[in-house]
Amino acid sequence: MYKKEFDKWNLTKKRIDSDSKEIFVRSGEIRWAILGTNIGSEMDGKGSSFTRPILIIHVIGKRLALVAPLSTQIKNTPGYLIFNWKNNKNTLCVHQIRVISQNRILKRLGKISENKLRVVKDELGKFHNFQRPRVKAMCIFTHDDKTLASKGYDAIKKEHFYRVLGGSVEFGETSEEGVRREIKEELLCEIENLKLLSVVENIFEFEDRTGHEIVFIYKGDLSNKDLYKNDKIRIVEPYKEFDAEWISISEILTGKIPLYPKTDYSGIFHL
Repeated sequence: MYKKEFDKWNLTKKRIDSDSKEIFVRSGEIRWAILGTNIGSEMDGKGSSFTRPILIIHVIGKRLALVAPLSTQIKNTPGYLIFNWKNNKNTLCVHQIRVISQNRILKRLGKISENKLRVVKDELGKFHNFQRPRVKAMCIFTHDDKTLASKGYDAIKKEHFYRVLGGSVEFGETSEEGVRREIKEELLCEIENLKLLSVVENIFEFEDRTGHEIVFIYKGDLSNKDLYKNDKIRIVEPYKEFDAEWISISEILTGKIPLYPKTDYSGIFHL
């Protein structure tokens, strides 16, 4: 049985608290940090140094940082995010985010891109169900009475479904800029003849959690015409992979295929 070294940790904690060092950290950095010995299922540091790698999510002033610990145990369950950086494969423990003193933060191991950090923050928001509507921008592409959508599965409802391609609009970005960026990231191509069709408010349940989003729905054409020839397209993002498929518009309109966000697509597909 694992024995927690609280007495040794208390001595280390006193030393850290008296340390007046200044360290300059940045969001997106991966660093060693002294996490110590904690209560119950709270994640501990490892070894005699009580350390563990962490991802810095947000820097708070000069002395604090919001961080998420990393683990070498690979888990693909709620609260964990498969996290690859350099040649390392880890799990980011999004359920264990915490604010720590920068006195705990040590050597820099690497840094992730702004895009990867944005995905991490999106996953944090989903898991912790931060109570605010999210702004999304999505684009409908049609070809031969079919539309391109990503495939998903809700394990709680036991429902297979499809979702219009696109994603979150970033702060300071217009919905048009957001949908162009998202499609470029997902399909590696540009959108031609882009046109705003509708704005939808979508309140829904997914994996037993409530979501609330405002969705700008666009329609356009793919600049890469070869994508119209593929029945299925594999999309690889920083921390997830999924398939997009050309699915029957007729079966969407009859309710045989569920397409999200929910709205009246009968008019949208023919605009």
